[in-house]
Amino acid sequence: MNKKEFIEELCKKLRLAPAEEAEKTVNYYSEAIDDRIEDGMTEEEAVAAIGNIDDIVREVIGDAEVRENEGTWDSDDKSVRKNYVVDPEGVTAVNAAETSGDIELARSTDGKIHVRVTENKFVSYSVTKSAGTVTVAKKTQRGGFRLNLGILTISGDGIFSHASGIRLELPDTIAPNITVKTGSGDIRGTVTAAQSLACGSGSGDISLSSVAAGRTELSTASGDVDGVDITTNDLSVSTVSGDIELKRVAAIGLKLKSVSGEISGKEIYSDDKLIVNTVSGDVDIEMASPLKVGTVESTSGDITLLLYGRDEDYSVSVRSISGEVSAPSNNEEAQNAVRVRTASGDIDVSCEV
Repeated sequence: MNKKEFIEELCKKLRLAPAEEAEKTVNYYSEAIDDRIEDGMTEEEAVAAIGNIDDIVREVIGDAEVRENEGTWDSDDKSVRKNYVVDPEGVTAVNAAETSGDIELARSTDGKIHVRVTENKFVSYSVTKSAGTVTVAKKTQRGGFRLNLGILTISGDGIFSHASGIRLELPDTIAPNITVKTGSGDIRGTVTAAQSLACGSGSGDISLSSVAAGRTELSTASGDVDGVDITTNDLSVSTVSGDIELKRVAAIGLKLKSVSGEISGKEIYSDDKLIVNTVSGDVDIEMASPLKVGTVESTSGDITLLLYGRDEDYSVSVRSISGEVSAPSNNEEAQNAVRVRTASGDIDVSCEV
């Protein structure tokens, strides 16, 4: 094998590595071959002395298998649907980032990690595994200059629209730390096992069901957050102008925050603490287990809180400046303490077994 053949093969096998790392690696081995030739080796001898290309690629990408399945071309938009397959052995973290596309989380049925995407000549994805971390990143590229603006790519010879999105399928034989982020797309799906789960969107909605995670954080600037059948140690949900709607959620501690959206929770199980805060939205929470400590606050919204237990089980402190208030008699000796505040909204706190 001569130098040209070696470099071409190395570039081909490094296509899944980050562009900067791939370029650095190719330059290093190109110079190494040249140095050996200057020392008196033939070109073929210099290439042979470098070593096995697969070993080089493994050092850059990681020890795990990252296999790219052949995709299916869509003749209408000249795009190809690809499936990147990753061996889950040793995986402790999974990070996926999108600019404007959706991210879907799903359960893998064959024990492997699958990253399913749609690529074209303007958009591609990098899928790598290194030191136990699987990283999925979107790359928008085009010859000449390029500028990525949301769902449009402006390049040297025009403006091109493209569809994008990531479907991430994870087996339930691993429980990694999962982080997914998108600029303006939605995040949806299910997570059967995770050490932690963090989902963030700039303006999209978040909709999850059947989630089992050690810690769960869901945040979006202007989208809604929907959650059904979530089991976690701690759950934190925040949105600026969207609504929060939860059903059948079990957590040690819950923190729910919205500036102008409504917050709704049905069949909520909490072993320890509930903190709810909204500026102008209404709050409607139904507890399905005794609540040790609770704080529910709204500036101008109404608050409806159904506690699990008897009136005498709770020390309830309520206050509204201009709204109507309905609450059980305060038992100061009760171990469960709940504090409810609103400036101009109504308050309705009741207990039920």
